[in-house]
Amino acid sequence: MDEEKRISGAVVPQDEEAFAELFREYYPRIFRYCRANGLSEADAQEVVQVTMIAVWKGRGNFQRRTALSTWIFGIAHHKMVDLWRQHGRDAAVTTAAKRLLPNRAEKDFSEQLTITDRMMRALAELSEKHRQVILLAFYHGLSCREMSAILGCPMGTIKSRLYHAKEQLKELISNG
Repeated sequence: MDEEKRISGAVVPQDEEAFAELFREYYPRIFRYCRANGLSEADAQEVVQVTMIAVWKGRGNFQRRTALSTWIFGIAHHKMVDLWRQHGRDAAVTTAAKRLLPNRAEKDFSEQLTITDRMMRALAELSEKHRQVILLAFYHGLSCREMSAILGCPMGTIKSRLYHAKEQLKELISNG
């Protein structure tokens, strides 16, 4: 957290070296977030790029009311939604699901999957809203308050989504 404070303190002024450090820190995190949400490698890279450009251009708007990571992931989330609107969300998710989910004929293969593989398949079956909260909470370690700021919905909604998403995951993994 001290590292994040140091970097965030350097973001607002035009400090290119600090921004390069910020880019190195957040590129892999945002990239994994995008990939876990069904984006192709190329689309995930595009979202990271436009996110970091928006962070650089909007650095004067960062008011330190939230954590730097919350602000950056909020931007990334909106850029990802913009990309889905451009390319069609259903097409992106269908492609990702085909990549992650085995055919029913491959049932024997799915029996041999590790828990990580089963988790990824289960995540692919969740609704977008449920997948978002699971990834933000457990993959990125964000609080309900931070998720509320990123996703733009009340904390009660976040808590409800998180509860229902965990219940669905339990069922999907156990039936895996």
